[in-house]
Amino acid sequence: MSILRCENIHKSYSLGRTELHVLRGIDLTIPRGQFVSIIGNSGSGKSTLLHVLSGLDVPQRGQVHFENQPLFEPEAIRKIPRGRNCDAGEPFSRRWQEKSPDLSGRSAQDVARRPGPRSPSIGNTQTLEPRRNQLLNEAFGFVFQFYHLLPEFDVLENVLLPAMVGHSMAGWLAQRAKIEHRARALLQRVGLQDRLDHRPNELSGGERQRVAIARALMNEPRVLFADEPTGNLDARTGREIFDLLKDLNGAGQTIVIVTHDRDLAAETDVVVQLVDGRVK
Repeated sequence: MSILRCENIHKSYSLGRTELHVLRGIDLTIPRGQFVSIIGNSGSGKSTLLHVLSGLDVPQRGQVHFENQPLFEPEAIRKIPRGRNCDAGEPFSRRWQEKSPDLSGRSAQDVARRPGPRSPSIGNTQTLEPRRNQLLNEAFGFVFQFYHLLPEFDVLENVLLPAMVGHSMAGWLAQRAKIEHRARALLQRVGLQDRLDHRPNELSGGERQRVAIARALMNEPRVLFADEPTGNLDARTGREIFDLLKDLNGAGQTIVIVTHDRDLAAETDVVVQLVDGRVK
């Protein structure tokens, strides 16, 4: 049974007077529990496809279904974000930071006071955007090449962040002990049980990526997306991170990964190769 399915995905970006076509009619089905890798040359559309599959970016045409429910509004009323030049301009890391809430200078307790997401009516197409936002927190987990850890938070607080944002203040207080227990268990699983009170700048690159993986797993996502998770690491550390992802997949986690390393990709269940925005 598929957990993700995309049909006829087209995505382009405006670069001044030039229209850059990044994805050109992508069809792809991802079964539940599979480890899928997306490979291709630079500029082939790998990261863009990952962002569309996860609802982080909106295609001009086509549809993505998650558990048989559409992620995007019908094309006639679909709103396409402006100013996104992924793969050919402004780096995604900067756009991700702009999408994230401004948490600078706030304690973990302050973050916990943020109101939780409302449950929209999925049957109304006008509510698909808030539904996507809810899925981003509750059903999808994300691991990025450059970690995106909050420097003012320690390791434990970084891992707790998705649960903090996803709960009301009352819900957070009622379940805090249970949530912190899960966060500690995840950090033990990735080998960082002795680094709970360290800040990101006190960790190695591999340790930061392990924190990012634990954070991505905090809300028990049904799909884990990873964009070049080994690309910023040396070969040995990258291998350790990839082996960790394989272990997670062996336990039933659905994983979709973008990688430039074809040797690692060959170890996944399915390899999707993109050439000029098309599946080869």
